[in-house]
Amino acid sequence: MKKRKEFDSLGSIDVPSDKYWGASTQRSNKFFNIGKILVNPSIIKSIAIIKRSAAEVHKKDKLISPKIANAIIKASNEVIAGKLEDNFPLKVWQTGSNSNKYECE
Repeated sequence: MKKRKEFDSLGSIDVPSDKYWGASTQRSNKFFNIGKILVNPSIIKSIAIIKRSAAEVHKKDKLISPKIANAIIKASNEVIAGKLEDNFPLKVWQTGSNSNKYECE
């Protein structure tokens, strides 16, 4: 399996190349792989709808670059269509991720 290096405040970690997640999700999946209940796909799809809507508005208002907005919209559409369900392995809610840095600016 091909891997890529991802980095966070704890350093680097190998992540499968075919996954969209980063270092924090990989660590959570590795060290907190507890229980059998995953986050419900309807919640994930709902979040994707919100992310897509925010990207569309921010793109229109020129608050983020079209390249970034289009990537968010594309990924959100894939999540909504159910194409990326194996990209959400977490069994524990994760907080403090840097994946929302554009929402904080």
